[in-house]
Amino acid sequence: MAFTTWTALKNQMLDDLASGNWRHVSEYSFSSGPSSRSFKFRALEEFMKLLREVEARAAEETADSACTSYEMIPTRSGRWS
Repeated sequence: MAFTTWTALKNQMLDDLASGNWRHVSEYSFSSGPSSRSFKFRALEEFMKLLREVEARAAEETADSACTSYEMIPTRSGRWS
């Protein structure tokens, strides 16, 4: 299964770590637009290194998609600006 967001991949990796399923999975795939990558690991140390990289990319992904919200404040005339 190829993941299309770093956040989805991070969540799956965290689930696999918590359940112990990481022992049975030896590879994750990421595909976004024209680029795709496969990540392979054999030991917990390699898995954790990959998880740290994926968490960093997920944080960047979240920061890139964050939007600014503006508060509507009534003016003296009673209109919202």
